[in-house]
Amino acid sequence: MKAYFALVEALKNRNREGVAHWVMRNKPYVGALRAEGDYLLLFTLRKAEEVISARELPKPAGRAPTQKELAMAKQLVSLLEGEFTAADYKDEYRERVMEFIERKAKGKAPRLRAVKAKRGTSSLDSVLEKSIQALRKGKRAA
Repeated sequence: MKAYFALVEALKNRNREGVAHWVMRNKPYVGALRAEGDYLLLFTLRKAEEVISARELPKPAGRAPTQKELAMAKQLVSLLEGEFTAADYKDEYRERVMEFIERKAKGKAPRLRAVKAKRGTSSLDSVLEKSIQALRKGKRAA
């Protein structure tokens, strides 16, 4: 641990970043190592040929949204507006992995939930309407 925090201090004091090389899942990576506060951050760097400009992306295919769909989408966004509170969000994947690890450590067989198949897609306006109604019910209850 001393070496870790010594590296943090050295990068911070010299106002430098390091270049890191590592292998993960049998694939080599290159990254930038930066001190942030009292910890190190590692950013994966991409090769130029792996990065494309937004202008090069293909335009979405399909029909354009109707005026009704656009109005409902705007209404939905306005209902969702508010201050961001990180505590309102949780990492469900991490919770499931930790539960799996704890059960396995106790010698119990892991409980794997079956993946439910998604039903056919509804029209965009019906999906937007359901979302708006759910948000309105939630605000009335609060």
